[in-house]
Amino acid sequence: MRSDKMRTLPDLAALLEELAVIDQQTYNAISKTIHHYEISPDLNAPIIQDHIQGCVQRACFEKNWYITLEILPFETIENHKWRALITQYDGTTTRYDMLFNTPSSALLSAYLKAMRVKQKEIADD
Repeated sequence: MRSDKMRTLPDLAALLEELAVIDQQTYNAISKTIHHYEISPDLNAPIIQDHIQGCVQRACFEKNWYITLEILPFETIENHKWRALITQYDGTTTRYDMLFNTPSSALLSAYLKAMRVKQKEIADD
């Protein structure tokens, strides 16, 4: 039986749509390269997954945020799941506890959560 966390996963397309609203610069870095080089439109293609992960890692680096990616082994390699942890420069830690099938989805989800937290802090000031 799958847990509730596994049933409610947002897909990568939905995460990218949210990124377009929350961080246009990182979204543009992802989408412009994909369109410029006419890379596969399949979001599950390894080259797309690598590109998304790389762009999000660079965005975290530019914010001086630390990243931890965790792989959680299950019975077989095909069943491994990922989750991400982002620690901001002020020591605030954002963990996205949902489990994802790819590191790019886990990292993008944690990044979006960290950005929402940071935006809320700015709005509250």
